[in-house]
Amino acid sequence: MTNLDAAIMKEMDYETFVKIISDIPSCIFFKDTELKYRFSSHCWAQLISDDIVGKTDLDIRKDKENAEKAMEADRQIIASKKGCSYVIKSDIDGEVSYLELIKEPIIKDDGTVIGIVGLINDVTEQKVMEKRIVGMSEMLKAKCREQQSSLERIQKMNTAQKLFTASMNHELRSPLNGIIGNLQLLLADDTLNEEQKQYVDNAFTSSKMMLDIVNELLDFAKGEMSGLTIRNKEFSLSKILNNLEFTAKVQARNKGLDFFMFKDDNLPERYISDEQRINQILTNIVSNAIKYTETGSIVITVSSSGDKLVFSCSDTGQGIDKASIDSLFDPFTRFNEDNNVHIQGTGLGLAVVKRIIDSMNGEITVDSTVGEGSTFTVMIPVEQVTESDGLVSASAETATVDFGSLTALCVDDSAVNAKIMSSLLGKLGMTADSAFSANEAIQRAEEVRYDIIFMDHMMPDMNGIETFKAIREKGGVNASTPVVMLTGNAGEDYEDYYRQQGAQGYLLKPVLIEQLKEVVAEVVGRKL
Repeated sequence: MTNLDAAIMKEMDYETFVKIISDIPSCIFFKDTELKYRFSSHCWAQLISDDIVGKTDLDIRKDKENAEKAMEADRQIIASKKGCSYVIKSDIDGEVSYLELIKEPIIKDDGTVIGIVGLINDVTEQKVMEKRIVGMSEMLKAKCREQQSSLERIQKMNTAQKLFTASMNHELRSPLNGIIGNLQLLLADDTLNEEQKQYVDNAFTSSKMMLDIVNELLDFAKGEMSGLTIRNKEFSLSKILNNLEFTAKVQARNKGLDFFMFKDDNLPERYISDEQRINQILTNIVSNAIKYTETGSIVITVSSSGDKLVFSCSDTGQGIDKASIDSLFDPFTRFNEDNNVHIQGTGLGLAVVKRIIDSMNGEITVDSTVGEGSTFTVMIPVEQVTESDGLVSASAETATVDFGSLTALCVDDSAVNAKIMSSLLGKLGMTADSAFSANEAIQRAEEVRYDIIFMDHMMPDMNGIETFKAIREKGGVNASTPVVMLTGNAGEDYEDYYRQQGAQGYLLKPVLIEQLKEVVAEVVGRKL
């Protein structure tokens, strides 16, 4: 304190000092060592009691519990000579407020405590806000727990759906392999008369339609659970278009439709993108055009625009009204259902196509007029391959392989599937043996050298991967023979997994003879 301060204090009498303190708008009070109020600001006196001087908290406060707590705190302050602060809840005439009390001892120069000075702050708004924050926090925690529980349920459902989808896919493909395989063998039988061939061809067409449904359901389920996988690699555009043209012409001819395909002469031969997905997109769109066209023609045009391939499919079919175009790519949607009840399909094809195109960062548009026809245009980003040395087209690669000189071992615990594979390979001119268990396969591999081994994955005792690894570990005549996994497990993840395990190829059941021919040419040609 400066000399000037000391002079002022000496001139100030007790009454003046008390008056100054009393008029301060903050709640301030002084207590003696007997815990009696000596004086306070009007603010505190109005809050507690107008008649406050000379009385303790127990004398003047209605809430005796808080009064006792206040006096106990005062005793601790006097005894310890240390201040404290705490918050009390005040309920006066039903109005609840929260007060923060800050107390400090008044200590003389000789260390004697002569009283307590207190400062009171109204923290009601702060406490209300804290309660709100705590309440919101608890609510958010409850929401988070609820969302976590929902997420766990969804994850369990997704896992169950994934397992169910994989199981059903595998179970459906196994009998389809037997049906489609036998029908292909019958179609190649020259002893059948024309009527019998027509029956077999009808059955084969229906079986392939069933296979398309299985594939659509699988792709839709995969897209729902985790998104579709896009695998970019180098491919031949002419191979996709030639296969598409051949298949579509047959379908169109069977309905009496004309089919035309026009390709830009300046299109490069090879690109980098997902060949399988592009083929899936085009096949689905063209098949739909043929389905919904009764007379006239189907026209395909292929060109490029910058770094995109542009595919356009125009038909002279029913056409689609503007209102229906918006929902055309919704799952399980079939256009004009009442009039098209005779047209088969799941209503998933275009939904899957849209998801594939979106996954490839592409675009699909529809221009249609009812009664005149529709045009579907697809734009797919691709990377052009400028150097293709060392690359051989699928047809050229197939032509260089002498199938008649090749031998194969077909391993499958299903005798039907093993015999079908042997017979299909025989139609290619190859010599094929069958093994119906892992042990039989290992034994045959010790006795006969093969050019290629087709291995089923799901077998009892030892699965296909364990079996071909056992054959290689023995170091016999088939230690380096290429292996093609033959399985009902569909998906790029499986193909990658099999290749990582050491397989050179992958064939999905049911096996079509053209696919079989290409895989043999690819695997054996690579080895040669």
